[in-house]
Amino acid sequence: MTSTAANFENPTQRGLPSQDEDEIIGYVDPWIASPGEHVAVKVSSTVPQFTWSLTRIIQGYGHPNAPDVKYETISTPTTSSSPIPGSYKAASCGSFAVVEAWERYGRKSIIGLRFSCYVQPWLPDADRQQVLMSTLDVGNFSGVALYLNNSGALGVYVGTGASVEQYETGIHLLRWKWAELCLSITHESVCIDVKHMERLTEVAPGPSQYSRRTDSPVLLDGKKPLTMAAGFSFDTTASAPHATKVFNGRLDSPHIQITRDGVSYITWAKFDFSLDMSSDRVVDTSGNANHGDLINAPTRAVKGFNWDGSEPDWTKARYGYGAIHFHDDDLDDAAWTTDFTLKVPTNAPSGAYAVIVRSVDPSADVSDHITFFVRPATTSSADIAVPKVAIVLSTFTYLAYANEHMYDQSRASRMTLAGGVQVRKDALWRRMARRTDLGCSLYDVHNDGSGCVFSTAKRPILNIRPGYVNWAFHRPREFSADQLMIGFLEEKLGRGGYDVLTDHDLHTRGVAALERYKVVLTGCHPEYPSLEVLNAYAAFARTGGNLMYLGGNGFYWCSVLDPHRPHRLEEGYGEAEVGHRSHSLEWAAALVAAELAFPIDSDSTWAWLLDGLESETGIEEGNMMDGFVIGTKGFGGGASGDEIDRMDVRLGTPINTILLATSTGHDDSFGVFNEEMMFPMVDTVGTKCEKVRSDMIVYETCGGGSVFSVGSINWYCSLGWDKYQNNVARITWNVLREFMRRGGEWDVTLALTTRQGCVLSESTMISLLDRDQASTQTFYSVSGCPEALFRRMIRLGSYAREYELVARMTCARFDLSPVLVLEKEIREWSDTEYEGPSDQQAFDSLQENSGTEDLAHYKEDLHHCAEAWRWGLLIYVVRVFRWERDKPAPQILDFLARKTLNHVSSCRCTSMVQKQLLLPVFLAGCETKDEHLRQIARSYCSWWNEWTRYDMFLTANALLEEIWKTEDSQEWWGSVIDKKNTSNQSNHQFLFG
Repeated sequence: MTSTAANFENPTQRGLPSQDEDEIIGYVDPWIASPGEHVAVKVSSTVPQFTWSLTRIIQGYGHPNAPDVKYETISTPTTSSSPIPGSYKAASCGSFAVVEAWERYGRKSIIGLRFSCYVQPWLPDADRQQVLMSTLDVGNFSGVALYLNNSGALGVYVGTGASVEQYETGIHLLRWKWAELCLSITHESVCIDVKHMERLTEVAPGPSQYSRRTDSPVLLDGKKPLTMAAGFSFDTTASAPHATKVFNGRLDSPHIQITRDGVSYITWAKFDFSLDMSSDRVVDTSGNANHGDLINAPTRAVKGFNWDGSEPDWTKARYGYGAIHFHDDDLDDAAWTTDFTLKVPTNAPSGAYAVIVRSVDPSADVSDHITFFVRPATTSSADIAVPKVAIVLSTFTYLAYANEHMYDQSRASRMTLAGGVQVRKDALWRRMARRTDLGCSLYDVHNDGSGCVFSTAKRPILNIRPGYVNWAFHRPREFSADQLMIGFLEEKLGRGGYDVLTDHDLHTRGVAALERYKVVLTGCHPEYPSLEVLNAYAAFARTGGNLMYLGGNGFYWCSVLDPHRPHRLEEGYGEAEVGHRSHSLEWAAALVAAELAFPIDSDSTWAWLLDGLESETGIEEGNMMDGFVIGTKGFGGGASGDEIDRMDVRLGTPINTILLATSTGHDDSFGVFNEEMMFPMVDTVGTKCEKVRSDMIVYETCGGGSVFSVGSINWYCSLGWDKYQNNVARITWNVLREFMRRGGEWDVTLALTTRQGCVLSESTMISLLDRDQASTQTFYSVSGCPEALFRRMIRLGSYAREYELVARMTCARFDLSPVLVLEKEIREWSDTEYEGPSDQQAFDSLQENSGTEDLAHYKEDLHHCAEAWRWGLLIYVVRVFRWERDKPAPQILDFLARKTLNHVSSCRCTSMVQKQLLLPVFLAGCETKDEHLRQIARSYCSWWNEWTRYDMFLTANALLEEIWKTEDSQEWWGSVIDKKNTSNQSNHQFLFG
């Protein structure tokens, strides 16, 4: 049978996108860039000409109740006002393997070829041809191609030099069933043998064979490479080859043999797909080095023909995972030609940026905001201009949802729409629905029913746009919702007052990407972290950082970023079929929202959360009591909605967590995730299960920092309501402001113990204290360290650094007079706010009203904590400034230590303000020689280590013991800490161990 095979090289994907509407879209490569870096902009345009400009996206969501849409135009050296010619481009979907060595091999002497492999079709009746192996060169009428026809039967194309002959075998392969097949081609014959493999007790069809002489002599020579799982062609609009007639299914153990005499066959290539599985290379084990390359990221590490379930983890298995799963809708790189390049300005602030491309012809009126991200510029640690707040945009989550098609219920997906959902079909939605060539999200399912596990940034991602409104929720989501927080930070902290990071930055740099910040905020939906991202957050929190988790359903799945192809993200879902729970790169949303209500106030330590708050339900401002409602309004309903989290110690919530608020009133469109439930799954919906709620919580970490969590994706949608004039925004600002201050205290504490000065300048530290003086509560008044003393601590830190510098000089002398003035101020300091009630006042008050007992105790604790700080700072002045290093320690130090520790012991250890006294306890503990007083210091550290799990308390105890052992020498706490800092190989400084 003769066929021209004229359409063999035509793309056969889901259908090329319609061009019935004017359109302009594009993408930037790389997707995340650094200041000063050049990026390539790739644009598809149905209009003949377009212009472009660069902007920083501050807030892009337009709504009557939203903050103003705000962009900043950025000038670049490469900006041009000249129009750029437009051309329409389509992405070439479909994965396959290509072996270029076949094209270069001397084949004219080859008179026979054998191709054998194991095959598992997943869509045999695709209503089109699917190529299993091909060397076919249609233009030269040479080569061979093995394929499945429209009904799943095997067929062969062979070139004869004058035409391409087609032979249909009538042998059908079965869906999801493995078969062993062998194709033998000689100059005059075609032979195919198929053996269906039995599975457990299943009866497999018997072997099949097809054999016949060809109508004309076969010409195996050609100019095409060898491909598996697809044909091969080039597209003039792409810079890389693309697939034709892509196979949906799995191949395992391909083996290619050739003969030059028609009798003896030698192996040309024998592929083991289980080797080098974290790469895009297929390995030839024959010794001929005829290795191949994978195009468009098919799925590796999948079950092969000999999988028996004995090892569910491919990284540990010796066999069973030698297959690759190919799909006709895989896409790893759209590979569009570059239309222009731009250079990111070297002074560009970090953030989300958009290349705005717009048609020249005003009648077309089409444009696109091609979104990409700019990371912070690298600066030295001494640069005081570095912001101390950063938000981490959830770029892994953005990729997970990239171009999702869950609205299309004619196709399988990982989500079934709830009844009554109205699909919002705006212009952005229509564009995404039309461009079906732009690949899948991790929520989509491939055409053959298998799950999508890869997502790529090398394509236009049309739902990562500043004005995007989710088609189901009718509100901003993921990136567009995160922009509401960017606008909030811009309003509160100003341009350059914060940095914008991405998941990619944390994955690549780890905690080093975070360690220069005091406070780190998450996006609204950080669902897909990698292990490296999780470790970065954990290390940041464990070393004193303050984390604000302002989203929901966060840190849920674990993703993997390809180290050699950072545009590619992999996620293996928990519901993946058995044997597919490991990544090949090694390693239900609700529609109704509720609000949160504060529980009864039980700890005045956290009263600052409601500072300046106005109730939305008529409750008086500033009260923290049962019934205070937060976030009744928002672009998605209430502040608790979409996807939500609750506290649960059994699942890992720290035991020292404080519940601040909880949501109520969720209806039955909310339900508990099935991964959490045991069989049977009953009473798991909102009105029947108390687990359906979001909890606002806070806890302090072992490193001295804090974590604040709201447990709701909808938080940002309520934050932006009424242009940030609401109690969600106020609470967010209260926490952010407080966490910024807390970072300052540890900075000053470190400056005092190392005598190397603060990371922040003295003026910057003072400005932090001066900001928002209208606040009724500050961290320092709540913690027991009066603000007036803290200001003096800052100055002591600066003086200590100067003293240490002068001490190393032979021609300079430190001027002690400013220190003596400061010492006098500390010695004489008093404040009525920190004066405990007199005995008579306390007695009279308690006699008249027994309900004031807690207040009386609190005032007494506050007084003793303030005095402990005052006496501790006097110890510091004497030891650091007054003591001459070559003489014995001044005797007054022992007395000052006693005064300090007496005040510490007079403060109840159940009072949270006592927890803040580690520095005074450390300074006094180092100086006392009295064993009883030393035991007070030991007990203090042990108690708070047990209570808070702060490692700092535990290691401070060990440090005290080390210093006590040196009391007969000239060693002191400063020299011990100096030795630890100088012996430290990292850039970290030593703080209480």
